[in-house]
Amino acid sequence: MLRRYAELTDYGAGPVYAGEKDDIDPLVELLAPRLISRSHRCPKRPKDECAAAFVDLTPACLVDL
Repeated sequence: MLRRYAELTDYGAGPVYAGEKDDIDPLVELLAPRLISRSHRCPKRPKDECAAAFVDLTPACLVDL
């Protein structure tokens, strides 16, 4: 669900069906509070190069959740 949300939000993918984004947005809102905290998912100062690479690759819409 989050991957498809990122595709539609950050990567400019077109919807597969009319209203797809309208269907996904409420589901992402339900999932967002259940994610681990942003400071653990995408720390502002990663501790090593591997973590920094993951943070750099994370779509902005997922960082903002």
